[in-house]
Amino acid sequence: MQSSSDTGGDRTADPFAALVHAVRSSLPQPTTNLTHVSPEIITAIQQALQQPPATTTTSSAASASPVARPATYSGAAEDCSGFLLQCSLYIEANTHLFQNERGRVAFVISLLSGRALQWAQPLWETNAPVTTSLSTFFAHMKDVFGHHTAELSVHDQLYHIHQGEESVSMYALRFRTLASTSGWNETALITAFRHGLRREVQQLIVVYDDTMGLENLIQKTIRVSQRLYASHMNTPAVNPLPASTSVAAPAPVPMQVDSNHLTNAEHLRRMNNRLCLYCGGDGHVISNCPVRPPHPARKPSSTLGRLGTSLAPKSSKN
Repeated sequence: MQSSSDTGGDRTADPFAALVHAVRSSLPQPTTNLTHVSPEIITAIQQALQQPPATTTTSSAASASPVARPATYSGAAEDCSGFLLQCSLYIEANTHLFQNERGRVAFVISLLSGRALQWAQPLWETNAPVTTSLSTFFAHMKDVFGHHTAELSVHDQLYHIHQGEESVSMYALRFRTLASTSGWNETALITAFRHGLRREVQQLIVVYDDTMGLENLIQKTIRVSQRLYASHMNTPAVNPLPASTSVAAPAPVPMQVDSNHLTNAEHLRRMNNRLCLYCGGDGHVISNCPVRPPHPARKPSSTLGRLGTSLAPKSSKN
C-alpha cells in the first residue's frame, strides 16, 4: 500500500490524481463496484475530459479570418484611401487580436514602408497623441498622404487627360479610376471624356447625345473604336506608282478618290474638318487643289456639233 507522502507526490505531479483519489474514497473498501459512485463525481470527470477539446475548437475558429491581410503602403496618394479601408476591414474582422487602440495603430504602422514609415516612426517613438486612437491616426494619415494631395491631382489629371496612342478601353479605364474620386458631376465628366479622345474617335461618336449617360457613352465609344480598328485592318494598303513610269495615269475624279482610296472614317474626318478630299490639306477644296492634275475641258461630241450647225441660221443670198 502506498504511503501518504507518495500519494501527495502523485497529486502534485498529476492534475487528475486528486479526482481519482476522491473516487476511490467514495467507494466501499471491500469492493470496487462503481455503482455507488456519486453523480457529482461522474459529472466532474466528464467536464474535465471535455474541456481541452472545447478550448482547441474555439482557438481554431478564432484564428480563421475571412479578410486578407492588407498589403504594405509606401505613401502613394492614390493608394491611401484603399489602404485605410483594407486595414479597417481586417481589424473589424479580427477584433480578438487587438487589446486596445494603440495595438490597432501599431498594426497599421507595421504595414507601412518607405516614406510612409519614415513619417510614422517618430510619432510612435515619441508616443504622439495620434497613436492612441485609430480614428485619429487614420485622419492624420489622410491629411498627410491622401485627402488634399489626391484631390488636386485627380482634378488636374481629369482636366488634361488624353487618349494618346493607347486604346479606347485603356483610356476608359484610366478615366473611370479618376472619375470615381473626382466629385465632378456627370455632365462635366462626359465633356472631359469626349475632349480626351483622339480626333477621329470624337467625330465617330458625335451622333451620341450626352443624355445617354457617361457609362453608356463609354461602352458605345469602345465598340465604335473596335469597329474602326477592324476596318483599318481590312483595308488594303495603296501602293504608290513607280517613279520610272513614263505615262502618268489620269487623276481620278473626286468621287473616285472617295470610293477607291479613302476609308469611310478618313472621308468623314476630312469633311468635318473642311479638308481637301484629294490631298487632305486645309485652306482649299478639291476643285482648286494645287497638287491635283488639271482636267482638260470636255469637247462637245460630233453629234452635238452637227446639231448646232444645222440649227444655225442660214444667211440669204442676194
